[in-house]
Amino acid sequence: MYGNAGILNLAALPVSEPEHIPETADADLTRLLDTLMPAPSCAFGSRFDFVAWNESFAAIWDPGGLPPGRCNLMWLVFADPVHRHTWTNWPERSRVLLGEFRVAAARHAGDPRFSDLVNDLSEANPEFWELWNGYEVRQSIAGPLRLRHPEVGAMRFDVIELRPSNRPSITVSVHLPARPRDRDKLTALLSRT
Repeated sequence: MYGNAGILNLAALPVSEPEHIPETADADLTRLLDTLMPAPSCAFGSRFDFVAWNESFAAIWDPGGLPPGRCNLMWLVFADPVHRHTWTNWPERSRVLLGEFRVAAARHAGDPRFSDLVNDLSEANPEFWELWNGYEVRQSIAGPLRLRHPEVGAMRFDVIELRPSNRPSITVSVHLPARPRDRDKLTALLSRT
């Protein structure tokens, strides 16, 4: 009578977005990320797969260097030990990120791609499984991020999120330099690449 979407609406639960909504970067999204330079910025889809990033984001996180099929924010945070150790506030930030990922997984309940990713992350990092079973939820990964880059040292960022209205399954994550010296360090890092 109601269908799955109708029942979810009646229960005030989120309805999964249709599978046909593209999770790719168009020219405008790519241009937006480039315009935000030197702030490291990326765009990711509903499963947290990276769809685009700017040069500054690549200089710090190198998502293009992740294994094939693993160009994913959760993989970078939980299964890539090199990048994990650059976060000086990893315990706090990883929980925030996992809480938002849990909300995304709940919105797409029954999607085997989420289940597969959770299983793969659990195999790659038992700590992920422990945190996953904590059932913490968050609506946003916005907040402070601190890292220590091997070339330019400590940097602080304020992470904000944006969602383009024409691509509701895409999240744009912008890492705003928290202090003038953080912006200077980004500029110095980019001049080396």
